[in-house]
Amino acid sequence: MRLQFIRTQFTASHTGALEKSLQSLGDTYKTQMPRRSVHLLASLSWWSAGQHNAERRPPSLLKVSHSAITMHPSCLLLLLSLSTALGDFELYQRGGFIHSEKIFSSCFFWSINKNPHFLTLAHQWDAPIPIEIVTVKLEKVFSFESEFYLRTYDPEGVVFYGDADAGNNWFVLALRNGRPEIQISNEHCRLVVSSGNILNDGIWRKIAVNSQKNEIVLTVDDKIALVIAIFPSIGLDDSMVDMRIALGGLLINESSLLVPLRHSLDACIVNWNWLQQNTSWIKEKVARNPNLQCHTDIMTGSFFPGLGMAVFRCSDLLNASGTEVSWSLSFEVVIRPNKHNGLVMALLTGGHDPLLKIQFSLQDNHEQFKLSLGTATTISIESPARLCDGQQLNLTISESEATLQIGDQRGRQTVDASDFAALKTSWFNRDTLMFLGGVPGLDKLGYDWYLYAGCMQDVRLQGVAVDFNQVLFKHDSVSSHSCPAPKQSSSPSILTGGFAQLKTKEF
Repeated sequence: MRLQFIRTQFTASHTGALEKSLQSLGDTYKTQMPRRSVHLLASLSWWSAGQHNAERRPPSLLKVSHSAITMHPSCLLLLLSLSTALGDFELYQRGGFIHSEKIFSSCFFWSINKNPHFLTLAHQWDAPIPIEIVTVKLEKVFSFESEFYLRTYDPEGVVFYGDADAGNNWFVLALRNGRPEIQISNEHCRLVVSSGNILNDGIWRKIAVNSQKNEIVLTVDDKIALVIAIFPSIGLDDSMVDMRIALGGLLINESSLLVPLRHSLDACIVNWNWLQQNTSWIKEKVARNPNLQCHTDIMTGSFFPGLGMAVFRCSDLLNASGTEVSWSLSFEVVIRPNKHNGLVMALLTGGHDPLLKIQFSLQDNHEQFKLSLGTATTISIESPARLCDGQQLNLTISESEATLQIGDQRGRQTVDASDFAALKTSWFNRDTLMFLGGVPGLDKLGYDWYLYAGCMQDVRLQGVAVDFNQVLFKHDSVSSHSCPAPKQSSSPSILTGGFAQLKTKEF
């Protein structure tokens, strides 16, 4: 039977009906089978991300007809794929594990292990909502010292915020350009101090903040990094009742910061001690919820678990480069996918009209890459072996020719004049959006793509490194500055490909 696309508003009843049908087929929904990103998941991810912006919420897509449920094996396979996609999405919302899959017979991707003791500070990219808040009675505080271990590759964001006197006396410890920064606001002073060594090197660092009557001391790995003296005092007095400590976020409006700061920090903490208070409830909460945990080992990059995408305004990343006469486009990235299909990058206009897409899918046990530029220019090439070990992808588009290269595989195609003109016009009108990992679920973009699952490293547009702190939109599941480290591989590209050796401490 021919399958038809049925546009519908996604509701819980659709999920229930699908699950009920699958349960009658041996409860396959609950088995441990490799998960595939499918059209429905793409729409669901964008629909979920649309909580940030209502106009981004397209109706979801079910690629199934009612009678197809029991009539044909191919239809059954499609339903099982849909069910596992729904399973991944629901597992993420409930805090369950989302497993990497084994690609072919010899290539295992990263370790998917998350440490139940490691608390992530990455929470919401678009709002400074803390991951946890600790409230203490000052009468029970006998030591104004807090310490913890911090690990991050992210150069900017909030580590923790503390306040008293209903937020009139506050303190922020953050990173800026990888170095510690302290902002203080109270009745005696308003100051910002940034100093010390680089901390965003992926190494566990012991951080301690000690507050005395008129002095704040920051130490890193038991060495004094910063001392701030404030007279007559730092602002704490006997009239204050409560103190709040917010992890990875703020309890004041961002506009109240003395110097603007990107709040979201892709970082992890462990072995924390907040003012000698009992915070075992945080540890218990982290141990129960993998979405609050960090991966045991990480490397630099940006991790897409296959639930959403990241969007950039190209004019925010760099100025319009080159003259209109000689202009060309270049894009580079190292990809380490853990699934056989996905959309790597797309350029759209501000109105979400398609300009180009780079994606790959599994064909005859090999990933096949495809570049689509406009309506008349396409390039298709076969992927190198062991794509999950990491392969460099390079794209260049000039007025005369488009070149797509993955590893040692390369394809060229003459560029249609109208396709290039549309791309260049959008670029110089500063109206170009770059999507990594997926695109919105819109009819004009089609539904022949899959959300990318895996790591992206060294993303460059026009030769300039893409800064994930300049993202226009990012799904909360995407880690901006870290990827799970490789678990095992015999590939030379892992051993000699220049990936940094990880330095960690045992906890």
